[in-house]
Amino acid sequence: MADGDDQDHPQDHEHTHDHPHGDDSGDHSGGLPFRDEALAVMVELLDLGVSFGVSLLVGGTWVTGVAISGQQWFRELAEGVRRSGSSEAAELFAGAVRELGDSIYGPVSDQSLPIGFIHLNGARALAGGAPVEEGRLVRLRLDRVDGWLLGELRAPLV
Repeated sequence: MADGDDQDHPQDHEHTHDHPHGDDSGDHSGGLPFRDEALAVMVELLDLGVSFGVSLLVGGTWVTGVAISGQQWFRELAEGVRRSGSSEAAELFAGAVRELGDSIYGPVSDQSLPIGFIHLNGARALAGGAPVEEGRLVRLRLDRVDGWLLGELRAPLV
């Protein structure tokens, strides 16, 4: 090795732990948010019309519910807004929510943005094993999920 070679390729002398399945050290991608690719693939399946129970650990709190597609989530949100009032304003707001969902989650073939969120229907947050909030539509960033399991948590945690 000639003098100066280590200046041309300093990364050759660094020991890194890049692993295709993630790293459990907590330091991911030089401080960039970590996204569980297995969960991201499961979320992509939601666009095919499937849904499934899932429980997500987010900042020390379990959030459990039925995972649905982003487009369905926006439709459910719009319907909830529409039902919340009989005024013209509620109808206009519901229409705007529906249009927003359609613009973000158009036909599957048109989607080019990476999956960044998971959407739950009938979600419950569990703190200390007891539900603190029930039956909500929830949209969570995938890079904030610390852990997950398939299925909804029903019984209080012990």
